[in-house]
Amino acid sequence: MYSSQTLPAACAYAVVYDTGSYNGPNHSSESHLYLQHAVRKNHLMIDHDVTHKGSLHSVLFEHSKDGILVLSLGGQVCETNAAFAQHLGYSVKECLRLNMWDWDAQWNQSELLELLRATPESGRTFETVHRRSDGSLRDVEVTANLIELDGQRQVICVHRDITARKAAVRALRESESRLESALAGTRAGLWDWNIQTGSLVLNERWAEIVGYTLSELGAPSIETWKRLCHARDLENAMAQLDRHFRGGSRYYECEFRMRHKAGHWVWVQDRGQVTEWSATGDPLRMIGTHLDVTERVNAEAQIRESEAHFRSYFEMGLIGMASSTPGKRWIQFNECLCAMLGYTREELHALSWDALSHPDDLKLEEAYFNLVLQGVTDSYTLEKRFLRKDGAILHTLLSAGCIRNEDASVNRFVAMIQDLSERKQAESLRLDMERRIHQAQKLESLGVLAGGIAHDFNNILTAIMGHVSMAVDVLPPDAAIRLNLEESLKASRKAADLCQQMLAYAGRGRTHYERLPLGGLLQDMLALLRLSISKKAELNISLAEELPPILGDATQLRQVIMNLLINASEALQEKNGQITVSVQEELCARDFLAHIAPQEFLQEGPYLHLCIADTGCGMSEESRQRIFDPFYTTKFTGRGLGMSAVQGIVRGHRGAIHIESTPGRGTSISIFLPASTAEAAPEAAPPGLEPAAVAPGACILLVDDEESIRNLGATLLQHMGMNVLLAADGIEALGIFKKHRRQIDAIILDLTMPKMDGVETLRALREIDGAVPVLLSSGYNEEETNALFEGASVTGFLQKPYTCGELSAHLRKVLEPGAGAPAQNRFPVTSRS
Repeated sequence: MYSSQTLPAACAYAVVYDTGSYNGPNHSSESHLYLQHAVRKNHLMIDHDVTHKGSLHSVLFEHSKDGILVLSLGGQVCETNAAFAQHLGYSVKECLRLNMWDWDAQWNQSELLELLRATPESGRTFETVHRRSDGSLRDVEVTANLIELDGQRQVICVHRDITARKAAVRALRESESRLESALAGTRAGLWDWNIQTGSLVLNERWAEIVGYTLSELGAPSIETWKRLCHARDLENAMAQLDRHFRGGSRYYECEFRMRHKAGHWVWVQDRGQVTEWSATGDPLRMIGTHLDVTERVNAEAQIRESEAHFRSYFEMGLIGMASSTPGKRWIQFNECLCAMLGYTREELHALSWDALSHPDDLKLEEAYFNLVLQGVTDSYTLEKRFLRKDGAILHTLLSAGCIRNEDASVNRFVAMIQDLSERKQAESLRLDMERRIHQAQKLESLGVLAGGIAHDFNNILTAIMGHVSMAVDVLPPDAAIRLNLEESLKASRKAADLCQQMLAYAGRGRTHYERLPLGGLLQDMLALLRLSISKKAELNISLAEELPPILGDATQLRQVIMNLLINASEALQEKNGQITVSVQEELCARDFLAHIAPQEFLQEGPYLHLCIADTGCGMSEESRQRIFDPFYTTKFTGRGLGMSAVQGIVRGHRGAIHIESTPGRGTSISIFLPASTAEAAPEAAPPGLEPAAVAPGACILLVDDEESIRNLGATLLQHMGMNVLLAADGIEALGIFKKHRRQIDAIILDLTMPKMDGVETLRALREIDGAVPVLLSSGYNEEETNALFEGASVTGFLQKPYTCGELSAHLRKVLEPGAGAPAQNRFPVTSRS
């Protein structure tokens, strides 16, 4: 350690800031070397010549172009010169007021103090970043040594600006990264050959081309390459190398086969160049690349093979092949083309290319033809129509190319003609099927929408009809307002009928199935039909004999027939015309049913075909496509659901509807309904408005997510003298039932609810009590609803909307003995408070 007697204070700590350019890690300025030498030897210099000390101080602090700085262990600047101040962008006086952390941008104050105080006597070197007064940053390499001056420990450092070096390193890394990316993009193997020693330096891709890893190749040499190279290709490769060595070629280039690790041969394109030569002109080092060209070589071999067999393929090909002059005269063609066009060879030779082309395709093909003649392209492909000898149009895919002369002019055209007739027909069928499926999906979506609206509307009507019917019930017969309330009930029932139409469109309407003779249904309606149509319309009825019955709803089918007859009458537009109604039995195959109703999945078998045809104005294709959309009409607005309701009713009867129409010639609507011998349960008479007698004091659990329905149900049931428990969803219902199941006599359960729907709720209730009567309430039809509850018995069904009388009638049925499950499964009903 130096003492204050052996080193002047001015030289206790020095920072040398090299303002010159960076030339490498061993470079330093002359003043920096002199300063280090002076620090090591200055105690001898002080002993010999004090005057020389002043001279050294002057040289290093006043006249040096490098910065010099002294720091205390507290980080304060003790002394500096103008060069270091200039490095930071301050004056010398300003620097003397700075601390180390005022310019260091890499560490905070505590880290800098820790670093400073941990400086060993032997010194340490580290890198940091300086912040100049203008905010700019400089990379600096610092060499620090701990010394003692005048009894105080201080640190001496040498700072070197390495900003340029850092930039050079970054640029080098970026260059290497770009090189690696370029090599990766080309998928090239890289080799570096020391020609004097024979050693090779390879990259991973070189080894990968032949199926190895670099570690498997060990220490590769030129012998490694010779060992892997095909024996018959090695001689040529060595000859090309020798030619390059003798100056016969600027670059070495050769293609040869190399043995892959898996045993097969890989074609490699080898390129390289000598990069170092001896003074005597001998090659010392060579660098090059390997490219896997196996696919290209194989492709070229296939092309040669294809050319060798072209003649046989030309004559035996299954597609039309031909060649023609630039003037479009036939040169050659095969028998397949003759058969496609229906001409003999002699007849075809006498015709030009244009004479066989469809007139509408000539302009487009001429444009492509001229592009080839002008040298813009050598080939083109397009769909082209030819005219056959019999006058039919032949749809083809034409692929044409040219063979050029040495002056790039076209020598001849070569064409391949593929018959697309079957593909065009299949594509047409596919597009038609896609259109039908799209239409079916659209109608399905609209059906879901209609069903949802009808369901919510039914809930509203239930509240209206329930409250009004109860009001009618409590009013005296001669009350003046009773008539108004009864009119409200009639209007509500009309609204309920509209809901049923919407549900019918959705295929979820209320149906009362029975065995129906469709012919007899038409005969019964005949008088009404004749009154409903125009006086200028001639109605013809054609019914086949011994028609099988169908299973259906007579009211809905009458609505369908009446709707279609009125539409046919209006299509005549007050002109004389005919309307024909016919019914016959047909055996419908699965393919036919899938064609007219692609998403209905109807079963094949016997169907009754009801056809209503008119000779009226007909429909455009757009109208025919939209005819089943709700509220769509070609007449004035406000006509209701119309054909959409017809389609819904037909779908509800597991049938299909098909429309054919031609503008100006009329429309034919066919309805296919499955024939059936099944018996339908007789329809019960509808209950009246007045509430029937129900067991007073019975406890009913009413489950419905609609608050208005719950309020109505509570009012109606209490009006009937019953006790009521209310639940807004299935989860709440289960909780109430578990708590009061010994008191509950029956449950009115809604089908559609959040959290837990009616299906899940009923199954959970049956697990608790398999015998409690459950009256299901829904706006959907009973048949569809019961299908959802397969495996979980439902005691009764209450169709929404309902009146007070309908509710009481259904409750009376489910509360009758034996209405639920067997009596031994029921819990006894206890007394209620």
